[in-house]
This record gives sequence, structure tokens and C-alpha cells, in this order.
Amino acid sequence: MSGEKNHVHAAVYGPDDSERKHPIYEVDGAWNRTFTFKDVLEKKDLEIFDTNAQKPAPLKVAPVEEQDPWESRRAWAGVIDALEHGDMQRTSDAKSKVEQAQREWRRKEEAESRPWQPKFFIRSHTDDVFERLASASSAGQHRDDAAYGIWKFNAEEAARAQRPFHGNARPDVA
Repeated sequence: MSGEKNHVHAAVYGPDDSERKHPIYEVDGAWNRTFTFKDVLEKKDLEIFDTNAQKPAPLKVAPVEEQDPWESRRAWAGVIDALEHGDMQRTSDAKSKVEQAQREWRRKEEAESRPWQPKFFIRSHTDDVFERLASASSAGQHRDDAAYGIWKFNAEEAARAQRPFHGNARPDVA
């Protein structure tokens, strides 16, 4: 990170560089313009990626009116609409409504000693693929509390899920 708006910097280190002093590859640029992929050892640019030259991937989501109230585009529809109309007060109000309801949901769960349970993910304390990838990075030092750790998509739950996923509950009403 740097003081430059939208700046991106990433570095890849060899497995023997545990102190991360000598990157072998770097990426520099801005996520809304171009990235340059560099081979640091050879001191040469490998590729320049222009984000603006890329066509967006097609969106594959159900129409908003068919979505569960908790699906992002429906849950945040008021915020999205206000942003599209440039109405910052309505944007702020809509965002606050969802956030305040979410806080109230968490307070109720805590008061009832009912832990938050994600609908389509399960927490795991181990995962072979994660452990192999994380062993070469600081990601292996994951915290062991409710929000951190290894979360895996629960394909069985997703396969049997039907809208509405949370009954009559809504994310903007506690």
C-alpha cells in the first residue's frame, strides 16, 4: 500500500527467503488502470495488464426480485439505487439501516448465547490445501476465533437450500 490512490503492490518471495527481503516477482500499479508484472531477478517487465481494456465477466445472478432478502444485491438494493441517483443522504440512510439491523442481530444472538452460523460455509480447523499454501506466507498465522480461521463452502447445504434462505428474516430489520 502507498499514499497513491488505488495503488496495488504485491511481491512473491522464494521459499528460502523467510525474512522476505529479496522478492523474485513483483506487481505494481493501480487496480483501476494498469499493473506491471516484474521479474525482479532478471530486472525485466513480464507483462502489463490494462484493467480498462478488459471486458467485464458476464454477471450470473438471479434477478433482484427473485433473490433472497439476504443476497447482496437485494439486501443492499436501497444503497445501490441511491448511489445510482447520486443521493448521498439516501445512500447513507439506506446503508445505516442495514448496518444497524445487522448489529441488532448480533446483539440478539449474543444475548441468547446463540453463536452466529453462516448459511453456506462451515468453519474448519484444518485443510490440507490451505496449510500447504499458507506455510509459505503469513496466512498460516491465522487467528483462532469465530471470525477467523478456515471457512469452507458447504456444498451439501447449498444444494438443499431454497429461497428464502432465512425464512421471513430480513437483513435490514432486526
